[in-house]
Amino acid sequence: MHALRLGYQGLELLEAGQVTLPMPELERANVMAVRLGRRSFDEARAEIDEVENALEAALQRTALPDSPDDDAVNAFLVGAYRQASGW
Repeated sequence: MHALRLGYQGLELLEAGQVTLPMPELERANVMAVRLGRRSFDEARAEIDEVENALEAALQRTALPDSPDDDAVNAFLVGAYRQASGW
């Protein structure tokens, strides 16, 4: 269930630049069907494979860098912490 959820959310992030919460109904229904045992292991695994392939294809179309900008991320985190803590 979680592999499928993360795959759907990663795909949405790559394609739309956002993650919708709660999940869109179609993806939520698919994830819940796995969670509730309405899909066999093989069916769930096949769907995970499909989403993984879609993720790989979406990664090829994105302008994301190969690695994060650690300095920018750290500066953001320190600033957010200081702002939240009143520091």
